Amino acid sequence: MATNKKKRFKRRPKLIQAQFKWYVLSLTLTGAALSVNEFFIGIVVSNLLGAAALAVVALALPVYVACCACAAFIGDGFGVLYGQAIGKARQDEAKRIFSSAMLLAVLISILTSAGSLLFLPEFSRMLANGDARQAANLAGYLRCLMPGLPLVLLLSVLSKFITQNGEPKTASLLLLLANVATIVAAYLLIAVWGWGIEGAALAIGAGYASTLVPLAWG
Repeated sequence: MATNKKKRFKRRPKLIQAQFKWYVLSLTLTGAALSVNEFFIGIVVSNLLGAAALAVVALALPVYVACCACAAFIGDGFGVLYGQAIGKARQDEAKRIFSSAMLLAVLISILTSAGSLLFLPEFSRMLANGDARQAANLAGYLRCLMPGLPLVLLLSVLSKFITQNGEPKTASLLLLLANVATIVAAYLLIAVWGWGIEGAALAIGAGYASTLVPLAWG
């Protein structure tokens, strides 16, 4: 009898390895989503608007780094606690952890965006190292970028919880769709509608909104 049970519950290394690959892919995509997004936005901007516009996008890189750091701290930290609660079948505790993480992500992103917009001229001059022309271009870019960053942060954190909930493929697909939508939106806003560097900034928020909003309503 014991032998039958042992055979019945024998581990399957190939199945475990296949699932593990999806978890690794999801976590990697989550961590690299904003960097990959910025990379492809840079390619689109460079080809359609030139080197000067690409320099503006590069000057805004610290904003992306800060967003990546917040997504990692909130998503990884609360995600581990969420996974432990799910594993122990503590559904109420898991819901509280998820709500706390999403609320923290919303508060941080809104306060950061609002603060940056409130002190936009000073913030832009600091990033542009005092170059008045670059600071003016950067201010226009950040003015369109900052309102969309809360959506970026929310989807990045949400994907961590989706992975912890046993759906790494879904999390990977959401991030892939968000990045593809961002690239498409950037091309349309710049090449078709002529919005320039501001269009590149708006494309990031629009790309993530096109993924996050239907997910929220669903």
